[in-house]
Amino acid sequence: QRLRATALVVHGDILRRRGEDDRATRALVTALAAASESGHDRVTGEALRQLGMMDFLAARLTSAEERFSQALALAERVGDRRGAGWALQHLAWSATTRGDYGPAEQRLRDAAGVFASLDDDGGLSWCAGTEAFIRLLQGRLAEARELAQSLLPLGRAIGDTWGVAGCLTIDGLAAAELGLISTALDEAAAAYDIFEELGDTWGQCMASIASAAALRGAGRQRKAIRRLELAVELASKARNPLPATLATVSIGYCRLDLGDASAAESAARQALERAEGLDLQPGALVSLRVLLAQALRARGQTEQAVQLLREAQTVASASLAFPRRQALAHLAGALLELGETAEALRVAHQAMAQPAQDVRSRIVALRVLGACLSAAGDVPAARYALRQATVLSGATEMRGELAASQRALSALPR
Repeated sequence: QRLRATALVVHGDILRRRGEDDRATRALVTALAAASESGHDRVTGEALRQLGMMDFLAARLTSAEERFSQALALAERVGDRRGAGWALQHLAWSATTRGDYGPAEQRLRDAAGVFASLDDDGGLSWCAGTEAFIRLLQGRLAEARELAQSLLPLGRAIGDTWGVAGCLTIDGLAAAELGLISTALDEAAAAYDIFEELGDTWGQCMASIASAAALRGAGRQRKAIRRLELAVELASKARNPLPATLATVSIGYCRLDLGDASAAESAARQALERAEGLDLQPGALVSLRVLLAQALRARGQTEQAVQLLREAQTVASASLAFPRRQALAHLAGALLELGETAEALRVAHQAMAQPAQDVRSRIVALRVLGACLSAAGDVPAARYALRQATVLSGATEMRGELAASQRALSALPR
């Protein structure tokens, strides 16, 4: 029974990686039953963790965490320290995905402690990779890159190809947000190739999103949209709603850049619909709400946009690498359109004071500040802010913001 259960767990994992979810689930449920009946607790824990991963990839996050918690309780009861370490790591990964960073970091510390006591370099590597993902989603981009890059030699040395691809994806996403477009494109392409070779659809989706983020930063929105549409197609086939949601909202921002407010609104509403039932933290929904607000604003529904942006303003910190600074900058711009110049200027200064490492939100905040200062009659200060926006966008590879900054500067009164 134990050999049969173990074989079924391995078979289920292979089927999952191939995208054959129904067959994988049947194999794992059978493995769980066989292991439980025969009292093989460690195999039972492994089956629970694998079933939890099935739930996680299908964005049934609450169900996934229940499975991981059951696996953790079982491992602790029978003294399976390695099993406990992996259950803790899985719980941290799921909490990170929901944007619930406090519990994620605690679980990760606990998991790392277990793996360190076992001299398990593979487990420690996965914990460090998860930590890099947390840093990325928190917008701590330099730390995310440093961690991801430090893990690449170890991953290559121990033959962890999935881990290598994961670190390349994290580094690519962070590099794109920092305006390092060439680096982001190279790393996203390398990650995609590895994930494709592994047959890992989730990874292919995430690498495609990283590539699209870089292309959008370079001002190549149409090519970015094609990459994102591929990600949505892959995610839909594999029934992975979370990557599909991320790709859909990214399509919306590209459509907004191209001036297609209707398509941007449609993407925003699709993304919000996909996000329902995913048990995401409020911060993880900020970018979706801001996209919808910007689309409504572009269609002349500025008061509705302001209402949505004020909701985003109440969130202590945004998530999914979308900084609160950008949400506040868009709120200031919308208030300015409504003629509330003093309030708009106050919010624009508030946006500038928000800590954020990404290049785009700083450029956007500087442009909005310039517009508010100009409306308030302080043209010299407005010119200074817009020159900063132009210099910053020109100093990085984020050319997508350069033209907008130059137009804003040339539109100032002489």
